[in-house]
Amino acid sequence: MSTTASAVTTTITTPQRPLYPIGIPEKFSSDGVVHRFPGNTTVCHVPPESPLQPGMNALHASLSSHPVLSKLVHLLPKPSWHMTVVDGVRDTECEPGMWPPGMEKLPLDECTRELSTKLRAVGLELEKEGLAPPYKMRVRGFDPAVIGIGLEIEGASPEEEKRLRRLRDRISDALGFRAPNHETYGFHITMAYLMRHIDGENRDALNRVFAQHLPALQREFDLGSLEFCTFEDIITTSPTLPKSSSLSAQFQRYRRDNEEDSTLALLHQHLAILLLSITMGRPSEDPPVETLKPQAYDISDAQDATTQEHDLTFFQALSLYPTGVCWSIAMSTAVVMEGYDTKLIGTLFAQPTFQKAFGHEVKPGSYQISAPWQTGLSNGSTAGQLLGLLLAGYVSERFGFRKTMLAGMTGVIGLIFITFFAPSLAVLEVGQVLFGIPLGLFQTIPVVYALEISPLCLRAYLTNYVNFCWAFGQLIATGTLRGVLPITTHWAYRIPFAVQ
Repeated sequence: MSTTASAVTTTITTPQRPLYPIGIPEKFSSDGVVHRFPGNTTVCHVPPESPLQPGMNALHASLSSHPVLSKLVHLLPKPSWHMTVVDGVRDTECEPGMWPPGMEKLPLDECTRELSTKLRAVGLELEKEGLAPPYKMRVRGFDPAVIGIGLEIEGASPEEEKRLRRLRDRISDALGFRAPNHETYGFHITMAYLMRHIDGENRDALNRVFAQHLPALQREFDLGSLEFCTFEDIITTSPTLPKSSSLSAQFQRYRRDNEEDSTLALLHQHLAILLLSITMGRPSEDPPVETLKPQAYDISDAQDATTQEHDLTFFQALSLYPTGVCWSIAMSTAVVMEGYDTKLIGTLFAQPTFQKAFGHEVKPGSYQISAPWQTGLSNGSTAGQLLGLLLAGYVSERFGFRKTMLAGMTGVIGLIFITFFAPSLAVLEVGQVLFGIPLGLFQTIPVVYALEISPLCLRAYLTNYVNFCWAFGQLIATGTLRGVLPITTHWAYRIPFAVQ
């Protein structure tokens, strides 16, 4: 039994390769329309709490957001992820060996009823035969991605692999037939179907995605209840499904709409019959059918999104959200000038050129800014910042973070002229107060933006970057004031104002 894992797949080509991947037109049309494909099967779903889920969620997100690969595959929604134990029968596959002998001419519904009766009896015997769940599994790697995209899996040990093969034999014997690929069948978890062959640069892009996510997927995990399910097609939009419980299971699936980020749909309308219940020890009557309310899907989708976000690594988050990260960095950079301003005005009080321009002569050749004006100028910017902080919440909620920041930056350009050309302390005070308003916006919006927009694993970095920019602004102010110290004209204080 091979345990070699690989993230690289190669294109399998033959002189007779069909125009489209296998599954078209049986399951899908060439443009992605779902075709009727009824049948039944026995599966084990991947539990929501499985340690495999975070890695699969991240892979699902990468494929769905990829500008090219997302158009070449049809992703299967997360609640549908499962390992097929034994395929049942399908209405369109009636060739020899694919149906139990003597049942080829039966309607599918009647065949399903007979098979479910047989499997209920088998379910009571699996525990006695040492074939009951859980099933210990591990990921070998990715499949070749010729028909679909999925994980190749196997028993976590040679003994567990043999137990799974005995389980397949036992279920197949109960069904009354073994498919031609029974002995060579490889366990797998399908995550997507190919709508087009993936070759050349697209294959290279897919291999890069595989290489990125394989480390997070190479792990052991458990599979639980064994279920016998019926399906009408690959994707069904009917809203009526059986209720999920320990004695019956539903196949819920979502379909990503090309025009929406997370449009919900259902994949399969199933009647699932549990073969074995660990808690009860025997099957019971299936619960009644109910109509699922849309709110249930909203909650489930939100929970999936939260789990996916929490499981992202630093570099995965950077690759998935580059635009949001860049905007957060750009907004935080505006805080540089807020730090600059806190250092500027207090230092100018001691600059001889500034003292001469705005102060009064206390002795021949010596000028001083009066204490009341020093207090007013020092607190003028702070007063404006308080007003900006109060306005930030309403304005950003009303117009959005980006528009608010852009408006603040535009306002700063005009307000700088007031302090730059100020002829008196009164005008300078007005300029300081007005200039403080956008600085107040700059203080709060970058932090809130980083907390609300950025993934969890990036928030500490992006919020700390705000503090870095504030301290860096003070450093710039110190360097600027030191640079203009030898100047004896009005440019000695106007240049620092202009730098703002």
